[in-house]
Amino acid sequence: MSFFAATVPGEALDKASRELLAWAGDEKGARADTGFALPFLAASADESLFGVFPRNLVVADADLVDESDVNEDEKTLKLRGRDLRRAKLDRSDLQGADLTGARLDGASLVGTNLRNAWLTCAEIDLLVDTLEDKIDRIAARCASARNANFKGANLDGAHMSGIDMQGAKIEEARLEGADLSNSSLVDTDFTGAHLDKADLSGSAGQGTNFLGAELRGANLSGAKLQAADFSGAAMQGAVLNFAHLQGTRLRNANLAAASLRRAKLHGADMKEMSMAGADLRGVGIWNTVPPAWEASGLTDLSELTIEPLDDDDKSTLNDVIDEISDEEVRARMREKLAGVLDDRESTKWKGSEHELHWQSWVGMSPLQPADTYSADLTAYLTGLMCSARWADGSVATGVARRATEPQFRGDIVAVYDVLRSSNCPASKTTPASLMRHLADKAEQERGR
Repeated sequence: MSFFAATVPGEALDKASRELLAWAGDEKGARADTGFALPFLAASADESLFGVFPRNLVVADADLVDESDVNEDEKTLKLRGRDLRRAKLDRSDLQGADLTGARLDGASLVGTNLRNAWLTCAEIDLLVDTLEDKIDRIAARCASARNANFKGANLDGAHMSGIDMQGAKIEEARLEGADLSNSSLVDTDFTGAHLDKADLSGSAGQGTNFLGAELRGANLSGAKLQAADFSGAAMQGAVLNFAHLQGTRLRNANLAAASLRRAKLHGADMKEMSMAGADLRGVGIWNTVPPAWEASGLTDLSELTIEPLDDDDKSTLNDVIDEISDEEVRARMREKLAGVLDDRESTKWKGSEHELHWQSWVGMSPLQPADTYSADLTAYLTGLMCSARWADGSVATGVARRATEPQFRGDIVAVYDVLRSSNCPASKTTPASLMRHLADKAEQERGR
């Protein structure tokens, strides 16, 4: 007696059949991946049997969400925890869909509408293990989209905290205001992507490609971005405080009004990087290609630390590289970071033209007189954030976030008053939660 049973991956019948037939093996194995219990037949390259019966879900160019159900704060289609590996959902409408904890590894979502969708963790409170000081995606049951293709997709406002997107392709996708905090973005391709106002704080993005991407007002505080490529990226007003940028390429990137306090820039390439009005206090420098000097005097380069990585920093950096699962990416990381990890390569930089260039800036306070610097910096920042060109609130978001940080050298009260005025086009497009935070900080300062 024989029978055929078509099952949906991840559903109860599928799991039961796999266990019954002892086919629940390593998911890298061909049989476990195809799901066909026919030892004498092989599936085709597209995961189908005889090229007719597909194993993966194919739902392209479909409106899966009723427009009447779309609400920015509410979830629409319920797909929590679903197994959608290798699914083809190109150009479908999934806005507001609840994909919490779903598995989208290898899926194709080219041009898909995922605006305000939920691709986060089922147990978000378990994501950050404070005792071990690490991210635990398994305990938090996070969504996974490894090697997925989101090219040209709309992910504006998407909730993606903790998601694993290692190796994913996200070229030219829209992620304005998306929450990617504490996510895994190792070797992910964001070429030409729109990430204005996005939150990437605490994310791991070693070897990630941001070539020509837009990250105005984005929050990358504490992100691990070793050997990432930001060449030509628009990063005005971005916040990268305490970010790990060793070996990162920032050539021709625009970081006007950005904040990089205490960031690690060892081995970084900052040639022709724009940094007008940027805050680079306390950044770590060694074997770093310097940017062009900014003559306005508003760039803060005080407290520079020009010295090679110590043994503890090298050990930590080696551990970060060892944790990368892809062998090819690991090898590429070691090659790009050789200038700071290899003692012989590192010592070659001492006494070089580039080191002397940085040494000439050591301890340099802004050129403006101390009594006018705060006012001049504030005027520059408010002028930039209220420019009609940035009416979408992207630069204003970054400036407002920078203003609420401790040791801000501008006038937070003036920043708030200008931003909330009707004369500032960005007043209506800056996130409401950030405006409330800015208001609280400004009132505290006003009361002193």
